[in-house]
Amino acid sequence: MKPDVLRIFALLIFLALGGCGSLVDLGQDQVPDNIYNLSPPDQLQAVMAGEEKVLLLGQMTYPAYVETEKIAVKPSDHEILFLANSRWSDKASTLLTDYLRISLDQEEGWMVIDRKHTALTHDYRLEIDVRDFSMHVREGSVPEIVFQIAVDLFQTGPLEVIARKGFTARVMARENTKEAIIAAFNDVADEISRKLKVWLTQTVE
Repeated sequence: MKPDVLRIFALLIFLALGGCGSLVDLGQDQVPDNIYNLSPPDQLQAVMAGEEKVLLLGQMTYPAYVETEKIAVKPSDHEILFLANSRWSDKASTLLTDYLRISLDQEEGWMVIDRKHTALTHDYRLEIDVRDFSMHVREGSVPEIVFQIAVDLFQTGPLEVIARKGFTARVMARENTKEAIIAAFNDVADEISRKLKVWLTQTVE
C-alpha cells in the first residue's frame, strides 16, 4: 500500500479497536447514525430588567465543516474527515451558538440576547469567529477535542471595539469511545464558555 493509505488504514483500526467504529464513512455502511447533542446548562430564572448589562451575541462565523451536522475529525492539520455513523442533532454551528448564548446568560450581571432581538437596546455586542471545533486524532493517542475562537467585544453608543482576544480549549476524551468523545465535545464547549465569562467580567467592570 502507499504510505498515505497505510496511515488512514491505521487510523481506522485505531478507532475501531476503541469501540468507535470506522473513522470515515466510505458510502457502503448502512448502519444507522447515532445522533448526538451538546448539553448547555439549564437556564436560570430571569431577573428584573435593568439590573444587568445587556450583551448582544452578534455575528458568529464558522468553518464550512462546522456548518454541517457531521462530527469533524482531523487526522492531521491539513485533513478533515467525519466520524462515521454519527452526527449532531442540528448543524454544529447552531448547537454552538445556542450553547454559548445560554451559558453566557448564566453569568451574574449579564443578560444575553441573540440576533433575533437586535432592535432591543443593548450595552455591548460580542462577535465570535470559530476557528476550530473538531476531534484531533493522532496515531497511538486518545482523541483530543479542540475548540478555538477569536472574539471582538463592542461597546454601543457610539459603537467601538473595546477588546479582542483569542481562546483555545483542549480536552482529551477519557477513552476511545463515541460516548467519551461526545462528552469531551461538551466539556470543551463548557471550558470556552467559562473562559469567556471570566474575560467579560474582567473586561467590563
